[in-house]
Amino acid sequence: MKNQYVGDIGDFGKYSMLRAFIDAGIKVGVNWYLTEDDGSNDGKFTDYLNKGVMRRYCPEVFDALKSIAKNKDKSVFDIEKSGILPGTVFYSETLKPEGTPNDREQERSSWFQESMYELKDTELIFMDPDNGLLESDDATKLGGEKYILPSEVESYFLDGHNIVYYCHKGRRPYEQWEAHNVHISF
Repeated sequence: MKNQYVGDIGDFGKYSMLRAFIDAGIKVGVNWYLTEDDGSNDGKFTDYLNKGVMRRYCPEVFDALKSIAKNKDKSVFDIEKSGILPGTVFYSETLKPEGTPNDREQERSSWFQESMYELKDTELIFMDPDNGLLESDDATKLGGEKYILPSEVESYFLDGHNIVYYCHKGRRPYEQWEAHNVHISF
């Protein structure tokens, strides 16, 4: 997740779904898998907020996102403060790929262990990376900070949490998407 993505169409679906879990009495934790903005045009799909058609599905989320998305300096902290995910515990530390491969691996491990501690009292952990699940468990892979590692999903699960993670369908033909579809089981 990047702050530049806040309010994008994917957010409406994600937060509406999390809202349903919360309304059902489930204690939710969110690990943003926050990475630094990259200056690209990604995250600019906010036209749905001007049309209002989607509002009927979850007015609280829609109205909050409509307000937040207008802000030039919007961030995940705006979502946290908005109240649209009441009672949710957030892990908001930025994941930064710096240094040697060994440094990056150690930083990733420390970052993740801290997330486990912060989210320990939740029943369901929502993982929100830029690009979904990495096929390998290589924390040193260039761009790896944009993905969830399979061992991280497994660690949350083995710690007793239900897991949901976000992965939007990439901009590629269906056949290529299916060829890259990864299934994990424990």
